[in-house]
Amino acid sequence: MVCCRCGNVAAILELDEHLQKNFTIFEAAPQVCHACTGSLYHLLARGHFPVGFKKAFITPTVKKPGMDTTDVSSYRPISNLPVLSKLLERLVVRQLMDYLQSTDLLPANKSGFRPGHSTETAVLPCCQTFSWLSTVEMWLP
Repeated sequence: MVCCRCGNVAAILELDEHLQKNFTIFEAAPQVCHACTGSLYHLLARGHFPVGFKKAFITPTVKKPGMDTTDVSSYRPISNLPVLSKLLERLVVRQLMDYLQSTDLLPANKSGFRPGHSTETAVLPCCQTFSWLSTVEMWLP
């Protein structure tokens, strides 16, 4: 069942012994989706970010196989935030980006974390400027 609001389908992917995919779809997905988004928008409207959303689950993981597991410096922390915290973060980012783009407050040359922008789109104007400057320098006395 597809959510009419966001178009998402809630399902669990399982693989059998022949690595064939089997999806178990939750029939209550639209109701759960509406309840979650409604609650998250309510939190945004109140300007409240629950304390529980700020607490991460930290798991120490060995940096590379074969490292000394008794040495603390062989580990790096992996932090996982609650799922609802990540959903709320996405809602905030979406609203903020929509606002910044609709009001032209986001500089055109800002490339970080924007769809359709990359390192190449950030470097290209610099290369074009340097190319232009080198051409101008050739004609200067």
